[in-house]
Amino acid sequence: MKSSPCSAPLRSEKSSDCEAGDPHGDESAPQDTFSPCRMLNQNYTGKGYAYEAAHALFDFLFNEKGARRIYAYTEDNNEPSQRLCEKLGMRREGLFPEFISFVDNPDGTQRCENTYQYAILKKEWNK
Repeated sequence: MKSSPCSAPLRSEKSSDCEAGDPHGDESAPQDTFSPCRMLNQNYTGKGYAYEAAHALFDFLFNEKGARRIYAYTEDNNEPSQRLCEKLGMRREGLFPEFISFVDNPDGTQRCENTYQYAILKKEWNK
Protein backbone atom coordinates (compact mmCIF):
# COMPACT_ATOMS: atom_id res chain seq x y z
CA MET A 1 0.00 0.00 0.00
CA LYS A 2 1.30 3.43 -0.93
CA SER A 3 1.88 5.82 1.96
CA SER A 4 0.32 9.26 1.91
CA PRO A 5 2.49 12.40 1.84
CA CYS A 6 2.18 12.80 5.60
CA SER A 7 0.69 10.89 8.51
CA ALA A 8 -2.74 11.39 6.96
CA PRO A 9 -3.79 12.99 3.70
CA LEU A 10 -5.84 15.50 5.65
CA ARG A 11 -4.95 17.19 8.92
CA SER A 12 -6.90 18.82 11.69
CA GLU A 13 -6.81 22.58 12.12
CA LYS A 14 -4.78 22.13 15.32
CA SER A 15 -1.98 20.28 13.55
CA SER A 16 0.55 22.02 11.38
CA ASP A 17 2.85 19.17 10.44
CA CYS A 18 0.94 18.02 7.37
CA GLU A 19 0.48 20.19 4.34
CA ALA A 20 -1.90 17.97 2.40
CA GLY A 21 -5.21 19.41 3.52
CA ASP A 22 -7.54 20.53 6.23
CA PRO A 23 -10.83 18.92 7.37
CA HIS A 24 -13.22 20.33 9.94
CA GLY A 25 -16.86 19.96 10.87
CA ASP A 26 -19.68 22.39 11.48
CA GLU A 27 -20.11 22.35 15.27
CA SER A 28 -23.38 24.35 15.07
CA ALA A 29 -25.16 21.54 13.17
CA PRO A 30 -27.47 19.06 14.94
CA GLN A 31 -25.62 16.18 16.63
CA ASP A 32 -26.69 13.70 13.95
CA THR A 33 -25.77 15.96 11.03
CA PHE A 34 -22.19 16.65 9.93
CA SER A 35 -20.62 18.94 7.37
CA PRO A 36 -16.98 18.00 7.00
CA CYS A 37 -14.94 20.52 5.08
CA ARG A 38 -11.93 19.49 3.07
CA MET A 39 -9.27 21.58 1.44
CA LEU A 40 -6.59 19.63 -0.32
CA ASN A 41 -3.20 21.07 -1.07
CA GLN A 42 -2.77 21.33 -4.85
CA ASN A 43 0.42 19.22 -4.62
CA TYR A 44 -1.66 16.18 -3.65
CA THR A 45 -4.69 16.46 -5.95
CA GLY A 46 -5.54 13.69 -8.38
CA LYS A 47 -3.95 10.95 -6.28
CA GLY A 48 -7.09 9.64 -4.56
CA TYR A 49 -6.17 10.97 -1.11
CA ALA A 50 -9.30 13.13 -0.75
CA TYR A 51 -11.58 10.22 -1.68
CA GLU A 52 -9.75 7.80 0.61
CA ALA A 53 -9.85 10.21 3.55
CA ALA A 54 -13.45 11.34 2.97
CA HIS A 55 -14.66 7.74 2.56
CA ALA A 56 -13.02 6.75 5.85
CA LEU A 57 -14.40 9.85 7.58
CA PHE A 58 -17.94 9.25 6.28
CA ASP A 59 -17.77 5.61 7.37
CA PHE A 60 -16.60 6.70 10.83
CA LEU A 61 -19.27 9.40 11.16
CA PHE A 62 -22.10 7.11 10.06
CA ASN A 63 -21.04 3.93 11.85
CA GLU A 64 -19.23 5.18 14.95
CA LYS A 65 -20.57 8.68 15.67
CA GLY A 66 -24.23 8.05 14.83
CA ALA A 67 -24.49 10.47 11.91
CA ARG A 68 -27.84 10.45 10.15
CA ARG A 69 -26.84 12.92 7.41
CA ILE A 70 -23.64 14.39 5.99
CA TYR A 71 -23.68 17.45 3.75
CA ALA A 72 -21.05 19.45 1.91
CA TYR A 73 -20.79 22.74 0.07
CA THR A 74 -18.72 23.36 -3.05
CA GLU A 75 -18.46 26.27 -5.45
CA ASP A 76 -20.13 25.82 -8.83
CA ASN A 77 -16.79 26.09 -10.64
CA ASN A 78 -15.02 23.49 -8.46
CA GLU A 79 -15.60 20.43 -10.62
CA PRO A 80 -13.08 18.18 -8.77
CA SER A 81 -14.99 18.69 -5.49
CA GLN A 82 -18.29 18.05 -7.25
CA ARG A 83 -16.92 14.80 -8.71
CA LEU A 84 -15.65 13.79 -5.26
CA CYS A 85 -19.07 14.37 -3.68
CA GLU A 86 -20.74 12.36 -6.43
CA LYS A 87 -18.16 9.55 -6.18
CA LEU A 88 -18.97 9.38 -2.45
CA GLY A 89 -22.63 8.83 -3.37
CA MET A 90 -23.79 12.29 -2.38
CA ARG A 91 -26.64 13.91 -4.29
CA ARG A 92 -26.72 17.55 -5.38
CA GLU A 93 -29.51 19.17 -3.39
CA GLY A 94 -29.41 22.74 -4.57
CA LEU A 95 -27.58 25.81 -5.78
CA PHE A 96 -27.17 28.91 -3.61
CA PRO A 97 -26.45 31.92 -5.87
CA GLU A 98 -23.76 34.28 -4.54
CA PHE A 99 -23.72 32.31 -1.28
CA ILE A 100 -20.23 32.85 0.10
CA SER A 101 -17.00 34.68 -0.59
CA PHE A 102 -13.51 33.26 -0.21
CA VAL A 103 -11.91 35.67 -2.67
CA ASP A 104 -11.97 39.33 -3.60
CA ASN A 105 -12.42 40.97 -6.97
CA PRO A 106 -9.36 42.76 -8.43
CA ASP A 107 -10.70 46.06 -7.05
CA GLY A 108 -10.76 44.61 -3.50
CA THR A 109 -14.54 44.19 -3.26
CA GLN A 110 -15.90 40.88 -2.06
CA ARG A 111 -16.76 38.33 -4.79
CA CYS A 112 -19.59 36.03 -3.73
CA GLU A 113 -19.57 32.62 -5.38
CA ASN A 114 -22.38 30.31 -6.38
CA THR A 115 -22.38 27.24 -4.14
CA TYR A 116 -23.83 23.75 -4.51
CA GLN A 117 -24.98 21.70 -1.54
CA TYR A 118 -24.51 17.93 -1.61
CA ALA A 119 -25.76 15.40 0.96
CA ILE A 120 -26.04 11.73 1.80
CA LEU A 121 -28.08 9.88 4.44
CA LYS A 122 -26.85 6.95 6.52
CA LYS A 123 -29.38 4.62 4.91
CA GLU A 124 -27.97 5.59 1.49
CA TRP A 125 -24.36 5.11 2.63
CA ASN A 126 -24.95 1.66 4.09
CA LYS A 127 -26.73 0.24 1.01
